[in-house]
Amino acid sequence: GVDDVMDETVSKVWDGTDGQYLSFNFNVMDSSSAPGVTATEPGGLEAREIMRVASKISARGGVSVIDVTELCPMFDVSGSTSRMAVCVVMRIMAGIALKHGKTLDESLRRPGWKFKD
Repeated sequence: GVDDVMDETVSKVWDGTDGQYLSFNFNVMDSSSAPGVTATEPGGLEAREIMRVASKISARGGVSVIDVTELCPMFDVSGSTSRMAVCVVMRIMAGIALKHGKTLDESLRRPGWKFKD
């Protein structure tokens, strides 16, 4: 499943590197989970699977750069895909912060998180 693939992939990518460039392409999503994407994948990943992927990457830390691609706000009438992208980026940023010894002031499930001094 997704967890096994992610564990193996993360181990291979992280070994022997100082940092990673993460490009999060939302075209991998199933259209039912991501209406705001231009070319979804039939039978693609669901929102809960994307959040698990982001959590695994975040727990490992070490991401130096992140970008989000193939998100089309014009198609995202409800804003659900945009919100999912924000959650993905927040989880990855939390991993970056924790790697640098920062802690989070609020849960990642809520917008408006801050670093504690």
